[in-house]
Parts: sequence; structure tokens; C-alpha cells
Amino acid sequence: MRHDIAMTGEITLEGKVLAIGGLKEKLLAAKRAGIKRVVIPEENRETLSDFPADILAGMEITYVQEIQEAIKILLIPNTESVEQKPKQRRIA
Repeated sequence: MRHDIAMTGEITLEGKVLAIGGLKEKLLAAKRAGIKRVVIPEENRETLSDFPADILAGMEITYVQEIQEAIKILLIPNTESVEQKPKQRRIA
């Protein structure tokens, strides 16, 4: 799971990502935390048109409709996997 991307939204049992409230506050919090990419529901796209440009400056917003879209974005591909620690050997 990537730690440099934030995500928000409501997920239905069928995997649909629904619109949420408080988006401005959530984007501000992500920006303060140094997050530059945020995944949000497609249904919130129109909400962003009312936001001041300084809030969105330097942020990449990705819109999703289904949880599977978000998972593809949030998972680290095998080529970027975290280094595995070597297994310790026990010597009896």
C-alpha cells in the first residue's frame, strides 16, 4: 500500500465509491501532511470547481467510481516492492 497517496470516499457493498462531505477540509489536511496525490469519488468532481486555487495548487486529484480503480492506484507494483529483510537462521 502506498503511503504517499490519500484517499477518501464512501464504499458500498457492491464496491461503488460514493460522494462525501467535508472534502475541502480533507484536502487541506492532506496538503498539510505533505500528500501531493489524492483519490476522491468521481461524484465529488463538481465540488472542486468551487475550491480556491491555492488549496489545489501542487496536488494531483484522481477520480474513481469503483473501489477496484482505487486499489490499482494505491497498491505498490512488485517492481517497487519494499526490500525484504533476510531471514534469520537459528543455529542450535
